[in-house]
Amino acid sequence: MTLGLRLVDQMRLQGLSITQARNEGVLIQPGEPSFLPTLMRIMLPRLIEHGVASAEEVQPDTLAQRIEDEHRAVGGTIVWDQAFLVAGLVAG
Repeated sequence: MTLGLRLVDQMRLQGLSITQARNEGVLIQPGEPSFLPTLMRIMLPRLIEHGVASAEEVQPDTLAQRIEDEHRAVGGTIVWDQAFLVAGLVAG
């Protein structure tokens, strides 16, 4: 289980009163072109510069096709990313 799913409980254990808890996800719908190949072309120089990944590992020229293939394999929506927001107040 990821920290994001346990975040509210962890904050309550620290004595915080939770005022807001949200989860937002980036969904890639079937039949819709993905923004990821464009994003990867923009980000790849930085990834290479910082030693995170190489162009050979990312294979940006085939990324769009691989995402399409994944859509077909799963037969539905891909949940690409999730963000958790939990706001709390210190009692007192």
